[in-house]
Parts: sequence; C-alpha cells; structure tokens
Amino acid sequence: MIISKLSYQPVFGTSYRKVYMSDKPHMLDHESSTCCFKNDYLWNKSFDFFIDKYDNTEKVHVYSLACSDCSEALSIAMILDTKLGNESDKYFPIIAVDNDDIILNKIRNGIIDLAPDDEVRINHYTNNNLNKYLKRTGYSHLSGRIGDTDNQKLLTAFTVSPELLKKIKVIIADVNEYVDTISDKNNLIFSRNMWVYLHPNQKAYLHKLSQKTDKNSYLSIGGYDEFMCPLTIKNMYGFSMHPELLNVYDKSGSNYFDDMRTFNKVNMRDY
Repeated sequence: MIISKLSYQPVFGTSYRKVYMSDKPHMLDHESSTCCFKNDYLWNKSFDFFIDKYDNTEKVHVYSLACSDCSEALSIAMILDTKLGNESDKYFPIIAVDNDDIILNKIRNGIIDLAPDDEVRINHYTNNNLNKYLKRTGYSHLSGRIGDTDNQKLLTAFTVSPELLKKIKVIIADVNEYVDTISDKNNLIFSRNMWVYLHPNQKAYLHKLSQKTDKNSYLSIGGYDEFMCPLTIKNMYGFSMHPELLNVYDKSGSNYFDDMRTFNKVNMRDY
C-alpha cells in the first residue's frame, strides 16, 4: 500500500489521510478523518460499562494513541466528566499521543476547529453542555475540499476551557515506540482508525499492546480497523471482541463472539 502525505483539508476540524493500493497507486483504498464523538463507537454504552468495571479501581490509565487533533481525547474527557463529575479524576490525564507536530499545534494552544456536526454530537453526549467545555470564537472558515469531492464544511474555531485542557496530556511521539512505556494494568486504550498507517508493523504493534494489557484492560479500535487490524484473526494475542460493545476488545479469553463477526452493525445504536 502507499500512504499519502497528510492532506490538510480540514473536515470536522481535522485533516485527511489517504491510503492507495500499492499495485494500483491511482486507486484510493481508504481515507480517514477524525471528529468529536465519532459515530463508529457506542459512547454511552461503552463508558457506562467502563465506569461500572472500574468502580473500585484506584487509577485507570487512559490512552488516545494516534490522537490526531485530540478530538477523540476531548470526547473521552467530556463524557467522563459528564457522567462522573469530580469522581472522574482517576481517569485523568488522558495521554494523547501522535507524531504530527503540526496537527497538534492548535490543541496545544487551546484551540480546536469544529464543524456544526461536531457541535450537535458534543451537545448530545454532554447533556447540552457544549459551552461548559468549549467557547466559540469569532473566527470561521470553509474547509478545503472533503476528500475527492467538491464538498466543504464551515469550521469555527473554539477555545478549549482550561479545566478540560488540563484533563489531557499531549505527547509528540511515534505510537509504536511510545506503547513500550505505558502502564501494565488497568489500561483503557483507544487506538482507533489508524491501523492502516502502521503497515507493515501492525502485528508488532499489537504484540506490544498485548504485553501491556491485563484482564482489567480494554482496547478500542475503529470501524474500518477491523479490516486492517490483526485482531481479525480469532483471539489474536489474547484479545477477544467484547460481546456487547462495538469495536471493543479485552483479554477475556473467549472466542465465542469472535466467531460472530457477521452481526449486523447497522442495527446497533447508542442510547
């Protein structure tokens, strides 16, 4: 496969990465963007489960690996704060890791670009408290062309509240190297919509994740990742698909739900 250089065409406040078939470099195989509360994840159901699971755990280590512009790390912080308030402290700071210094520049300055879609999703998952976490500025602009279409999004710059910003620790590093340093237990790892870019080191990366996770840890991947991630091999490296949570894996050791990958995701809805 051939991975293009980062294409700075912001949509949902971020940029596109493209992957082409190596034998046919003119053929687009995959392109990816990020946004707040991306809809390939059951946010409410998953976090209600995690909160119950870690109720008696003193410290939970939360990682957003290949975090891009930190939209996902901010989403995690907002939903934990919404559901737990001050009792969410044991989950923070969320460690957000990416090797793209340019795309991380805005969040390090407390700024993130949001599209109207982002605002709707944030309000939905924070009980209409977007303004508690993010403040609209007077600066808006049209994104570049979205992918290979002529469509554009109106993006507005928001300032991130100091309280929310403190819940995230941004680290510039290669995730394949940084994963060697993470905790050995109680890990909540978000490594989503990025496996294709690890080619050809996907199995080595997953092996590292396996070594750094215990039965009290969870790995979340993205909707497209199941086609690219070695987790598609049954029970690879000890991970198994969670019976109820979309794109969530654990060390339960059960293969039953790994054999049921034909379930209809279209019918799965968050509540």
